[in-house]
Amino acid sequence: MQHGMQDVETGFTPLALDYHGLAQTPSLDEHKYRSHVPSAPPEPKGIARTLFIVILGGLALALAQLAVPAILVAYIFVVHNGSISVANRAVYTTAPLGRVTAIANFLETVISHTGPPAMALWAYLVGAKWLRSSVKRDSKSLMTPVQYALEMKLLNSANLNSIFRAYRLRMKLDSSTRRFRKNGVALPRSVKRTLSLLVWLTLWRYVVAGINTAFQATAIAGLVPDRLSSGVTTAYFTVGRALNQTRCDAATASASTRAADSCGLENGSNNVMFLYMPQAERVLSNSSTVNSVAWLDDNTAILTDPTLPDVRFTASSPAIWSDCRTETALCLCEGYGNPVYDGVNAQTCDVGPEAWLALDCAPSVRFNATALLNRVESGNSGTFPAASLLTANGSLTSTPEVDPTTRTASLGIILVTPTYSDGVEDDNWAGSTGFFRHGHSGSWNVLVCDLWASTVVYSYSPSTGFSYVSRQPASPELAKYLTYHADVGIQAVAQLAEGAGLGNSSASYVDVFGRHLSKSVLSMASVLMTPTAPISVSGGDVLGTGLNLPLFLAYLATSVVSALTILFMTVFIVAACLGTPRDLRPFVKPVQARLTDSTFLANWLYGKCTTHPKRIYSDEPLDLFEPEQESERLAIEPRVDGYGWSLRPSRL
Repeated sequence: MQHGMQDVETGFTPLALDYHGLAQTPSLDEHKYRSHVPSAPPEPKGIARTLFIVILGGLALALAQLAVPAILVAYIFVVHNGSISVANRAVYTTAPLGRVTAIANFLETVISHTGPPAMALWAYLVGAKWLRSSVKRDSKSLMTPVQYALEMKLLNSANLNSIFRAYRLRMKLDSSTRRFRKNGVALPRSVKRTLSLLVWLTLWRYVVAGINTAFQATAIAGLVPDRLSSGVTTAYFTVGRALNQTRCDAATASASTRAADSCGLENGSNNVMFLYMPQAERVLSNSSTVNSVAWLDDNTAILTDPTLPDVRFTASSPAIWSDCRTETALCLCEGYGNPVYDGVNAQTCDVGPEAWLALDCAPSVRFNATALLNRVESGNSGTFPAASLLTANGSLTSTPEVDPTTRTASLGIILVTPTYSDGVEDDNWAGSTGFFRHGHSGSWNVLVCDLWASTVVYSYSPSTGFSYVSRQPASPELAKYLTYHADVGIQAVAQLAEGAGLGNSSASYVDVFGRHLSKSVLSMASVLMTPTAPISVSGGDVLGTGLNLPLFLAYLATSVVSALTILFMTVFIVAACLGTPRDLRPFVKPVQARLTDSTFLANWLYGKCTTHPKRIYSDEPLDLFEPEQESERLAIEPRVDGYGWSLRPSRL
């Protein structure tokens, strides 16, 4: 060795470096071994092992910071890679909430345990700087006993209590009112850096805990779309519906005009629609195995398959949307839009409690309700409720007259029911339902409904049902076929809407009636449809997790910052080790051990030193001790020494 080094255990200093001023007075035991001490310190192993430990430890700590988020990202984006969606500043995944939060929470655990090993690595830098400052005789960078104790506390206790006590001690050392100030010994840079690093690691730990808590608190469980099974395509499902053009072509080629006009719903005989009525009624009652009517979120009725797959899909279907309005007030008595009844002169409209209500609608209503009422009275059109398709001017017609622009057909309806009567013979209104109570004959309502025929593209989700996507008006032919028997199922519609608008019901009567009318109209035309494949198919709904995107990114960023802190720290430590004089580099690890393990300090103060040569470079505390005896036991109690009373361990 080119430079000597003080043996702190023995007080021996090689002649190359004159450290006699710093050495303690040799004890009697040390004098006994003087004759066996070599002229130079033993040669320890090289720096390679120290650098290996520093680099391996730094990389391990850095990778530990990144491992947990990497596992979480892999779990979300690889294991569940086919079912990731981002919307409204949130990430939705089929990964279960419990597993996501369990993995995420482990990052806080890892970072909370990073402080002690990180400070142990930092001790290599402190040791290297201490060695270099000792050789350079840079007294400003050397530690006093108090500062040495402070350094050991910081390196061995990575917690808030250590920071508090360190700052408290530093304030005492820097205070002009304290006796330590008389020494004028400033803290060396190594102690300040250690304190700063410990503050950063400790406070960053709580920052990570806060972000992690917020991230987990905002994560919610909910139904999210799952990925589609491998090999499953749109060909597996026939949930869409379209007009069976082959059937219509065959009906057009027949000799019957009514068959051609109705795509075969009628054949020109007296049976009319009798052959297909049972199937239509099964569709209306949801008992068909061929077709089913469903409502979109805008109350449009569509046709689909009775058995829906447990997947999300987008499909198209012919659709009917009914816009109904009550016109009863414009159809009472002989008013032509200005009915005599005004809520006071009810007797003017009274034709007797047992008589039917006289109806005569104003021209603006465009519904000849009188003609339909006469049909019922004459026995030619069954009983109430009564309905008929209407022409543009309100005349009754047996075939739909489709508006060429809007693709709508109109339907006029007269409803009579006792449900809305109150048992009073005087004429009055049943709230806002449109029903007019008339004597013993019941409550009367006159409705006009516009039937909008279209082709709708819709989406389906097992959890949320059907949703409207887009629509285009149906062709005039399709609109006519869809509404051809719109007046057939009115009795069932009236029964389904019975009681709507009464009490605390939020839906009006006309809305409920129109909703069921759409279903009835489409059911009557369902026999004309053929199944089609969906436009697109995706996975079904499973219980997954919604993650707040900004907090998720912040969570990932915390691990990156933690890893970069460790990596930068490792680079500085390696640089400090390599910056130590070459012949002193092997001593970096022994000095690090003497900074982080109080066993060495106990040996210096009270231990019986071994004569083994490796005691100077060993980082194993027990290598410094000879086998102990009973006389080595220490007691602690107030004692008087050369400086007065003291409290410290001493041999019995």
